Amino acid sequence: MQQDDKAPVSAARLLEQVPVPREPRNIRDIAPAVPRLFSTRPYPLSEQFEVWKTRMASLIDVAPPEGHSPAQGFEVEYLTCNMADVVFTSGRFADQTFARAAEPSQGAPVDIWWLFRVRSGEARFETAERRLHAGPGAMFLISLDDDFRGSITNYDGLVLALPRRSFADVADQLNDACNILLSGNLIELLADYLDRLETRIILMSRRS
Repeated sequence: MQQDDKAPVSAARLLEQVPVPREPRNIRDIAPAVPRLFSTRPYPLSEQFEVWKTRMASLIDVAPPEGHSPAQGFEVEYLTCNMADVVFTSGRFADQTFARAAEPSQGAPVDIWWLFRVRSGEARFETAERRLHAGPGAMFLISLDDDFRGSITNYDGLVLALPRRSFADVADQLNDACNILLSGNLIELLADYLDRLETRIILMSRRS
């Protein structure tokens, strides 16, 4: 029976879990890639945080929350799909604090926005000009070229990476929308679209 693409689908139930790579993510890699479900679970508890920290080092500096020892484990599980012009990511992420890396991507401009959709938990972001606190259902946009810091707690959500080269015509509007909670009918439609996109990505990967 064909599954309704409007219904929630769990990547963890349908896709094979693979270890998070131990090397920093190459944000310049725009080659289309099939969906994959990455996780820190295959690693010993004492190594999970260092694996995640290394993976994110090209973009952000991450740290465990106050009072949490990395030796206790650091569980991250996320689906990612590189669609050339955009990169879709969704999953569950251990509590952590973070700040923009001092020299992301070897010092070159990143030229990427991240569009967040929070499903559960909390996200806090802070720049020199704005602060935001996002809860379940919230959507917001950040620029990876801005200095920022923040934290996530009990976080489950979606992230869509938007490269500047693909959205150059609306770059000013996207910059103005950064670091504020987005709302309105169009944002609700976009949230619904992202949920359906995740389902379709998972189901298509099963058929490929």
